[in-house]
Amino acid sequence: MILLPNSRFLCVPKTASLWTSNAILKSVEGSRGTGLSNTNYHAHRANAPGCHLPTFATVRHPAGWYGSYWNHRKRSGPRAKTVIDTIQAESKTFEEFVMGCSSKSSGWLSRAVENWVGPPEDEIDFVGRFENVMSDIVFALVKFGESFELPKIEEEPRKNVSNYEVFPAAWTDEMRQAICDSERKIIERFYS
Repeated sequence: MILLPNSRFLCVPKTASLWTSNAILKSVEGSRGTGLSNTNYHAHRANAPGCHLPTFATVRHPAGWYGSYWNHRKRSGPRAKTVIDTIQAESKTFEEFVMGCSSKSSGWLSRAVENWVGPPEDEIDFVGRFENVMSDIVFALVKFGESFELPKIEEEPRKNVSNYEVFPAAWTDEMRQAICDSERKIIERFYS
């Protein structure tokens, strides 16, 4: 989580939050991270400092999110923190992972995202999209009256980028349909 002079940025996992955090910290004078441990870095809105400040975050389409998560866990190693971690650790292929998540943990990402952005009736002040992350972050900074240096945002190198050549995450129509059915709430809310 990043506290800025006039707002706060909540870091939703697998939405370019590490790149965005670094870009904000370098371009917005007076911004500060609340710690880069997973507990603080990915703090949910209710647990994060600065509740009185306007808040923004980014989300990602479930197909992109699950592909990135699979790739990240393959690069970083398995862990047993959530049900999807268990499914990932037991899956030999990306297809097994996707089909397992859609059948054994339907709607997991939709529920998880609500921890950061809130339910539809109590949403944070701005929700950007991973697919337009740079322009959405700049929009949020302007919206909340933050003074920033655009070149520093534009020049910030990408961080924690998936390597799909080493760990492919290829989708079939059946897999895409299964995950879209499973994550219908987040798609209807942010991608309709």
